[in-house]
Amino acid sequence: MIIADRHELARAGLLSVLADQDDIEVIGEATTGPEAIALSERLGPDLVLMDIDMPDIDGLAAARTIMEAHPSTKVIIITMLEDLNCVLEALRAGATGYLLKSSTRLQILSAVRQALDGDMRFQSWLSPQFIERLARAPRPTPDRPTGPLTPREREVLSLIAWGQTNSQISGILGISVTTVKGHVERIFAKLGVTNRTEAAMQAVALGLIEAKPR
Repeated sequence: MIIADRHELARAGLLSVLADQDDIEVIGEATTGPEAIALSERLGPDLVLMDIDMPDIDGLAAARTIMEAHPSTKVIIITMLEDLNCVLEALRAGATGYLLKSSTRLQILSAVRQALDGDMRFQSWLSPQFIERLARAPRPTPDRPTGPLTPREREVLSLIAWGQTNSQISGILGISVTTVKGHVERIFAKLGVTNRTEAAMQAVALGLIEAKPR
């Protein structure tokens, strides 16, 4: 993986978290957007940890360029910005995740491993406290659902946004996993999304996040 951050101390901090992990290898560091793009072209990393505030080309633009050229490369945006618009822009850019620089060591390692495994979930890369702030924040105008969500679908979508699996949703709502899967499929179709992360972000943008799961 590659670490892309303009600040030497930030890169050093991430290296200290990742360096002693047997299953994670840091193969390069970038200090500018163009350097991150060039390194990704040359080294073909599985994952790039990318700061938004990069010189010359910002992190989101660099992420788009990298993923367009190498669709198999995943990008996690890592930033100090706790901002809904930035989260949505990162998602639209194709980023796998959005990590805050205040994240703990375990949160960073978990996010990296889940991204590499293709199993990134909303709650994995945004803390419950941040989700609560997003739920209260002014929202940009999102694409409206193609059809109205039923009360049950809104419940399921809210639980998806809290990072619950189908099995967990089944237990919380007292319905079968098969029924949950049916709700999830209909939610995806109505929201025009293809995965749980996109559905979760739509839940935030539409103001559909409810209280924490029981």
